[in-house]
Amino acid sequence: MSRPDFQRLDVYAFVDSDTAEARTFTTYMGYWSAIAGVIQDRYGPDFQASLVKHLRSRRLVRRLGAARYRGDQAELQQLLVGAWTQELGLYAVDDDDPRLMLQNLWNNVYAYYATSRAAAAFLLVRNDAPPPNHRKLLRSLAAIVQNSALLSPPWSLSCTNAQEPTFGGFCTDPNEVSNLASNADPYDLIAKALKTTRMKRVAQLAKIRRERTGRKRLANGERTQIDSQCEATTVFDFLWRTRTRSNYGDPSMFYVGTLDEARSQQYVSAVRTVTAATMLLFETLVATRAPNLVAESGVHFISRDRTRLADQVLGERLRALDVLQ
Repeated sequence: MSRPDFQRLDVYAFVDSDTAEARTFTTYMGYWSAIAGVIQDRYGPDFQASLVKHLRSRRLVRRLGAARYRGDQAELQQLLVGAWTQELGLYAVDDDDPRLMLQNLWNNVYAYYATSRAAAAFLLVRNDAPPPNHRKLLRSLAAIVQNSALLSPPWSLSCTNAQEPTFGGFCTDPNEVSNLASNADPYDLIAKALKTTRMKRVAQLAKIRRERTGRKRLANGERTQIDSQCEATTVFDFLWRTRTRSNYGDPSMFYVGTLDEARSQQYVSAVRTVTAATMLLFETLVATRAPNLVAESGVHFISRDRTRLADQVLGERLRALDVLQ
């Protein structure tokens, strides 16, 4: 058997370009890029200062600062440092390193755990207790999205009813678009991501019910009932979806579907943007109640990070928050 010529990767990219794996990669890259696009369109390419200013101008955010956090300081620091440590994993492989193709699988995991730990830190200072598991965390965030005006797009966008979707947080009703569209409106593509994420969640719950009851099929209306009982689907659910797919799904979308270096780089760029902005969102909310602890935790982490990545990634955000000089 002859060995493949790894110097001719363009040949393999051509062969793989019309595969299910390439289409799956294009789909997820499009969803991540759409969320990143909304962030950069609303808050600018260098969104740190603009996003902080926007958040601090919101009445509900200002109200959070009316009371200081008096709870477990060590637990809060642990959540923050855990989030930052996960985030640095997104920078473990340089953009021009061919290994980025496979690293992007793990970048989905790093993105979810970074943002979910930051969200847990916020829920700790808000409720004096973080959710005990991922599903309850997502449910708590969905309740905030659905029942308050605390968050703004893209984090305020939601979908209910998988069969006949109802979207929340959109200025206008989104249009149906192809998941492979390269020039779709970012809001339309986010709506597609939310809809398909909800459909997968409902299908998963329907499967669990069938297995639990020993039935091959659900009764008429039962799937609709399951759908109606689910909390709203948000961008945070999409992050969970990408994490679980990377951990448990077919990895071939990365080693077959990536195709070339440019697609690898576009993917990680979008993931990093969404993660950094989401981290800053929760860091701002935490800092409204515990500014000193955010500052102390940041100094503690940055000063001990021998990679020096933390100062580049985290330092810029904490300086935008005025908790670091």
